[in-house]
Amino acid sequence: MLKDLKISVLFVASLVLLVFALLFTSIHFYGIGGLVILHFDSAGRADLVGEIGNVFNVIGIATVIVLLNWILSWRLYLKDKIFTYVFASISLAVSLIALTAVYLISVIN
Repeated sequence: MLKDLKISVLFVASLVLLVFALLFTSIHFYGIGGLVILHFDSAGRADLVGEIGNVFNVIGIATVIVLLNWILSWRLYLKDKIFTYVFASISLAVSLIALTAVYLISVIN
């Protein structure tokens, strides 16, 4: 699987995006104590607030999904390469969604 450049690039890009999201979150929320706004309702009121750890949970969950996809694609590579490409693409999409979520949470705070 490591010899297939497309799959390797997709998984490495996913991990790089997650590291970038972690660094961005660490730098942006450094020194902030207390609650942060996580979501607004349709009327523009904050309806979900939480600790800064909840923002890091988004990155942690995305990391677990990417690692599980990597393990599944590693196991399925010799049987069916199509699923490996699907798992790698989904990993990149999950990383992009996590980065977008972290960015949007940081913008509203």
